[in-house]
Amino acid sequence: MKNKFHQVLLILVVFILAACQATPATPTANPAVDFFKDQPARWISVSLPTGWAARVGGTTNAPSVIVTDTATQANSIFILPLADKGSAEQVLQVVLGRFNKLLILHTSNIVLEQVANQSYASVEYQGKSAEQNNVAAYYLYTVISTAQRSVLVFTTVSLTQETSVKPVYQNLVKGVTIH
Repeated sequence: MKNKFHQVLLILVVFILAACQATPATPTANPAVDFFKDQPARWISVSLPTGWAARVGGTTNAPSVIVTDTATQANSIFILPLADKGSAEQVLQVVLGRFNKLLILHTSNIVLEQVANQSYASVEYQGKSAEQNNVAAYYLYTVISTAQRSVLVFTTVSLTQETSVKPVYQNLVKGVTIH
C-alpha cells in the first residue's frame, strides 16, 4: 500500500514539475493596425508592442509609419514602404548602400528568414548618429519582402539602449504584414 502511494505521489510530482516547466501562455498580441489601406501598393498592417503607438509620417510621396515608445517618447522604429524590387537580401544591400556614410562597424551577419509569403533579411551595425556629430549609434535594419514589394523596418538607438530596444524591435518586425 505504501509503495502504491509513493508511486502515485511520484507521478503527481512529475506532472506538477512538467506543468511548471511548460512554456507560459503568451499574451494575446495587440490587434494589427492598418496603414495605407486605401493604397494597395503600400498597404501594411502592424501589431504594436504593448506601450507603443504608431502614426503616419514622412511625405505624400515617401510615407512612413513611425512606432514610438509611449512611456519615454525616446525610441522610435520606422517602417518605410520601398519601391526597390528583389529578394529581401538584395533590397537590404541597396538600403545599406544608401546609409553607408553612417555605418561603421558591421556587428552581425545578415540573417535570412522566410515566414509564409514574407521573406526577411536583417542586419545590425554600429555607426554615427545622424542627429548628433561624434555620437555612436546602434542601427537595426530589416527588409521584409513579398513577390510584389518590400518594406524597411529600422531604428537607431544609443549603444546603451541596444539591449532594451532590440527585443521590442524584433517583435515588431514579426508583427508587420505586407498586403
